[in-house]
Amino acid sequence: MIFRGHLLPYSWLYNSNSYLILSIIIPILSLIVGLNFANYFLVTMMIVLEIIFSILLSFENKKILKN
Repeated sequence: MIFRGHLLPYSWLYNSNSYLILSIIIPILSLIVGLNFANYFLVTMMIVLEIIFSILLSFENKKILKN
């Protein structure tokens, strides 16, 4: 949970919606999944969310470069 929570200030620094949204959603999902499911499910969810986060950031960077 701390892993994502500390990225919230970067949403303002980089003016990034991906940082803002995922830094709020991931800790909440981690808490819910971590309490209710096995550890391997939490790890799998985090890997998938990190891949999604990377893709979203690459789209934001491409958008910035076009402007």
